[in-house]
Amino acid sequence: KQWYHRRVRGLVAEVAAATELSGQAAERIEMASRQVQENEDESARLQDLYDDVADDVSAKEDTLEDSDSERAEAAKLSEEVEANVKGKIETVEQLAETFISQQQILIDLSNELAEVEQTLDAVLERIETKSRWHANCANDIPA
Repeated sequence: KQWYHRRVRGLVAEVAAATELSGQAAERIEMASRQVQENEDESARLQDLYDDVADDVSAKEDTLEDSDSERAEAAKLSEEVEANVKGKIETVEQLAETFISQQQILIDLSNELAEVEQTLDAVLERIETKSRWHANCANDIPA
């Protein structure tokens, strides 16, 4: 009887550990999801900035036709805008790489969670099997 209680306590401890792992994996997935959302928001913000800069470039190109002095000044501004755009594009590319990396982390965490759930299912199945076996044994023992 003591063996049975020790075994059940052991199995309950395994279930608690598996549940803890499952919770940790779910928390990591949630954190990764929040980071992905933040990166998407930042990417959208940078895309809006890029669009604004592109509009500025178009406006500056139109003013180039007005005069030679305006053309020289606009060319200078255009170079600055182009440098800014390149910087923004690099930032967007970095964010895209981070997004892809975090998506992979999220996939990996999801796979880990699935494995933990399978382990938990197996432990629960063993507990149920042992419980039935012990119940059957208890019924077979004469009073």
